[in-house]
Amino acid sequence: MIVVAARKKDGAIEHQVVLKHITDPGEDAAKKLMSVGADVETALRNEHVDVAIVRSRDRSPVPRGVTNEDETRYHAQGVVLGVVRRKVDRVEVRNGKEIGSACHSDKPTIEAETVNVFGKELKDAGMAALAALAIAEA
Repeated sequence: MIVVAARKKDGAIEHQVVLKHITDPGEDAAKKLMSVGADVETALRNEHVDVAIVRSRDRSPVPRGVTNEDETRYHAQGVVLGVVRRKVDRVEVRNGKEIGSACHSDKPTIEAETVNVFGKELKDAGMAALAALAIAEA
């Protein structure tokens, strides 16, 4: 999911969902990744973005190795990063704690603000959008 956020003159944050990608369970992994890449490229084609934050998975305090789900997410994250980097000059990967730091706060506070501004469904993408906004405004 990709959310673009901007601050209005009155200080309120406005946002727009520019991509909500749902994969086809019948496709193999390579086709899913190609589809993600194509959709990200299409979504960003007409957007002007100063900073992009790709939300990464939070690190577990107990090392558990890489699961199949982790591996799939890492592959998709790599595709998204590659496509976004062609369009946006400043692209970073950040987990929840790092997003909190970018917003001069902490993860629980930013999560709560994100749910308030963007809604629960957009929590992860909204956190990334808030961090990108904070970095762009700094």
